[in-house]
Amino acid sequence: MNKQSDDSLYTKVQEWLEDYKATTKRVQKKQLENLIVVAMMPVVKKIAHSIARRAEDPVEDLIQAGAIGLMKAIEKYDKNKNPRFKVYAGYFILGEMQHYMRDKVALIKVPQEVIELASRIRNFSNSLSEEQLETLTDEEVANALDVPVQKVQ
Repeated sequence: MNKQSDDSLYTKVQEWLEDYKATTKRVQKKQLENLIVVAMMPVVKKIAHSIARRAEDPVEDLIQAGAIGLMKAIEKYDKNKNPRFKVYAGYFILGEMQHYMRDKVALIKVPQEVIELASRIRNFSNSLSEEQLETLTDEEVANALDVPVQKVQ
């Protein structure tokens, strides 16, 4: 796409947004939202690909998160506060992608307590000889570190 066709597309998106905000008909509102989403998907994909180069997340997941951000931007957009929807939507799109990546990492994040206990166990086991390590039980480790056996297990 060239600059002129981009400009005309975003002009059309602005018109659709004005119609979207003005209408109270649910069917028409949904149709306008769909038009805006389809027109703006190249922006979502571009942002997703730029983030995917830096992250190990599948681009498709980032695009889905970005589409949610785009839909939120459509719903909350106010022409008086920001006349350029593309810029406004970009913040929402990027924000949703970042939330997705943060939440995905949070799902597999190990609690700090477990990290600290693992470190204490490692330090304790490093101080023992190989013979002592071979016969070491969970109960002995728990007693030495003064923690419940269940935590060691």
